[in-house]
Amino acid sequence: MGILNWLKNNDIVLSRVDYNLILESEEVDSCKMIRRQISELEVRSGRLVVTDPLVLPDLAPLSKDIPLGSYPLILHFAESEAGEEVIALAELKLNEERPMIYELALRDGEQLDSLGDNDDFIGFPVDSGLACMAEQSTMNALMKDMKVFEKQQPGKNYYEHCLSSGFGNNARRVDDPGDWYTHSLPKQEQVSMFSAGAGDGLYPVYYGIDKSLQIANIVIDFQILLSSE
Repeated sequence: MGILNWLKNNDIVLSRVDYNLILESEEVDSCKMIRRQISELEVRSGRLVVTDPLVLPDLAPLSKDIPLGSYPLILHFAESEAGEEVIALAELKLNEERPMIYELALRDGEQLDSLGDNDDFIGFPVDSGLACMAEQSTMNALMKDMKVFEKQQPGKNYYEHCLSSGFGNNARRVDDPGDWYTHSLPKQEQVSMFSAGAGDGLYPVYYGIDKSLQIANIVIDFQILLSSE
């Protein structure tokens, strides 16, 4: 089945932005693009969670399973003329094929009819300034670790005591809190967290669909670039 026939037979929402422009270009919206692979994300169940790791670690996984394997997690930074960097996209790269379209990703239990007349997407909320992509079992391990910390350190802040120094190790300046950190958990679990674009808000997730109708990548759009298109 070709991609046009596939589109006719599937009720989906397409992105208004061609994310290939951001993923492949050296400059977008007068910003220099900088790409950093921060980790390899191991998927053992096919269930991927995209969420705010500190506020909503129990958010439902994406409704489409992804192939089991280990995949590069890449952050795409937009650098302004003043030298300031902000994460514009986070990408989980599943294969080397170029996506033909970008399909809005839904979570388990979500339906497209929940979109309002003026809504372009159903997104995930960020309230801690951080986002992540992770295997569902990893998020369960993170929740357990936070509960243990809360019990052992009542009144203490998990970010300040367990994460801030790790973020600081990836900072570009002394006064920079850092944009990302891969946090180690018990039983060799790891979760990579990263700053969510301009901060708290609602952000969409898209599947990049290739010519073979497979998911080539999954992207979080932090609404920094090409937002008016």
